[in-house]
Amino acid sequence: LTTWRSKQDQLAPKTLNEYLNFANAFLNWLKRQSRLTVNPLEHVTKIDLRGRQKKRRAITQDELQRLLAVTTPKRRLIYLTAIYTGLRIGELRQLLGADLHLDGPRPYFLARAGTTKNKKDASIPLHPLLAEEIRKLPIVMAQPVFKIGTHMERSVKRDLLRAKIDLVDALGRKLDFHAMRKTFATRLAQNGTSQRLTQEL
Repeated sequence: LTTWRSKQDQLAPKTLNEYLNFANAFLNWLKRQSRLTVNPLEHVTKIDLRGRQKKRRAITQDELQRLLAVTTPKRRLIYLTAIYTGLRIGELRQLLGADLHLDGPRPYFLARAGTTKNKKDASIPLHPLLAEEIRKLPIVMAQPVFKIGTHMERSVKRDLLRAKIDLVDALGRKLDFHAMRKTFATRLAQNGTSQRLTQEL
């Protein structure tokens, strides 16, 4: 494992640590089932992430307008939803028609516990403009709201380049799909939202 890990130049250190976590979880389960006497990876240390994690930045309003102008209508709505809700790409993939609550005075998404990283239900309030866009979709209760393929990050990269937006700025901060979550938090802070409420949202 350590030999393989040392040769990986396309995977982030955080991702490699997650692989180690998954492997350890499986091997520890095998020990509990008496299928192994020892976990051969129990003494393998994680990669030190200090100073190695890539930083992201929020997309500016001008960059967002350029991005929305060059992308497809389908991806445009996905980008807007990510920026207005802060939902991760995996959470957006699992969002069903039944999770939409658009009829009341305060429309919202229900992010179910089974789809969120912290395993808790969450009500995500919707910006009026986003709610209006979502209402135009042909919603089927038991089907995903968005059809997001496995190569979404590649599509984001192509759209950013098409919009003539730098993928990495002068400070080494990158733009990718997850940066839209950063944009959501940044906009809340700029609008005076408290840190605690921002974290909850």
